[in-house]
Amino acid sequence: MQISPGSRVTLHFSLRLADGMLVVADGLDWLHAFDASSGKLRWELRSGVAIDGGIAVAGNKLLLGTRRGEVIAYAVKDGAVLWRAPVSREHILKEW
Repeated sequence: MQISPGSRVTLHFSLRLADGMLVVADGLDWLHAFDASSGKLRWELRSGVAIDGGIAVAGNKLLLGTRRGEVIAYAVKDGAVLWRAPVSREHILKEW
C-alpha cells in the first residue's frame, strides 16, 4: 500500500498477549510477535490475505479471521500456519 503525503489513512490493529509475546495484526496482512518483556521482535509474517477482526488465543494457537471468509490458525511460538478453514458468510449471518 502506498500512501500519498498529506493523505489520511485509518489502520486497524489487533493486539493479544500470548505465551509471553505481544502479537499484533495490522488489519492488512501482517502479523508481528514481540517479546512482551523486552519488546524485541520474535517473528513476523505476511499472511497474504486481509485480516478482519481480533486475535483469539487457544492454547498454543493464534486464531484470526480473514476478509475472504476463512479462519487461520498460527503457532504462537513461530507463526507457522497450522490450518485454514473456510467460513460461510451465510452461516454467520443466520446466527446473528
